[in-house]
Amino acid sequence: EGEAPPRLALALVRREEAEDPGRPFVPLRFSMEDTKTYEFHNVAPGEYVLLLGSSTRPDTRRFFLEAVTEGTKDVQEDGVVVPEGLGTVELSAVVNTHGGIVNGVAMDSKRHPLLGRAIVLVSADRGKRTLRHYSMVSWTDGGGAFHFTGLIPGEYLAVLWTGGDPGEAQNPAYFDEVEHNAAPVHVPPDGEVTFGLRSAGTEK
Repeated sequence: EGEAPPRLALALVRREEAEDPGRPFVPLRFSMEDTKTYEFHNVAPGEYVLLLGSSTRPDTRRFFLEAVTEGTKDVQEDGVVVPEGLGTVELSAVVNTHGGIVNGVAMDSKRHPLLGRAIVLVSADRGKRTLRHYSMVSWTDGGGAFHFTGLIPGEYLAVLWTGGDPGEAQNPAYFDEVEHNAAPVHVPPDGEVTFGLRSAGTEK
């Protein structure tokens, strides 16, 4: 709906890097043929996914990728294969401008801010929870603050992660534990939600 502003932070990333929620990735550089066409050059063979990267522009903080296709094939979740040799892979992306934003602060039981802790936000729907665009991680800053932008509207669970790899929140073996320790979060279209998490419980 409507027109997205030019030069969004689109990122073509190797699939294995994108699947590690706690790992920073280096997107490939692109050039623009026009305001809607992004070209990634000299891409090495392999599996890639197209992501909408973070942006400091306030007018894009709610944006999320609604669909990514190669021809008629949906490649948003599984990604696309860049083959050996010379060639061109053409992708089409639909950007939704009506996503949500979540802000919060994580504290310990004495209300001291928690620094460098992983906050996991996953879909409340178990069927969606294993999908990349319904599971994300934010790390708290020096004041315990965390932020999520460009969220697909819907029902989520927020967890102050205490285990090792926060990506395990997508593992069905941990679904019961996630649901037991999580705070429910409703993210409406164009909405902004703020709440707090405590290490010995949660408060909304």
